[in-house]
Amino acid sequence: MMPRHNRRLFPVKDDEPKKINVGSFDLAAILNAPRVAANDDPKAINFEMSFNDQVLVGRIVERIAEIAKERGFTAQQGYHFDAHMAAADIANVHCNGCALRLLSWLMSDPVAFMADYYIIHTRVNRVSGGLNGEERPIFAEPKS
Repeated sequence: MMPRHNRRLFPVKDDEPKKINVGSFDLAAILNAPRVAANDDPKAINFEMSFNDQVLVGRIVERIAEIAKERGFTAQQGYHFDAHMAAADIANVHCNGCALRLLSWLMSDPVAFMADYYIIHTRVNRVSGGLNGEERPIFAEPKS
């Protein structure tokens, strides 16, 4: 059977599962899940990104979890880190009007790294995509 092209990820055969395991979660399942706005409007948020960007988002989420663990942010203290939500939030911002320099962000120092995640986590618009407000992450591409 001829492989078909899946625009969101990479060429796959019809009988192959579309799966990218990055760390402990399946990033492709998150990014390919159907999205419907809160008011049941079929307008979906754009999550289309390259394979390399998907891998970088996965690595960023893993680093966020590592830093949180190193700093002692635990569930007993009332902190909860959801890797799926973090990946979806980062992909949402990156694909919907605020492109991120993912590799630069991943390689940055822990303070700047977590500051960008905090901006994304607190300002993401989960209904229509992108960020709320004027504040942009440090590692966002310059506005054109």
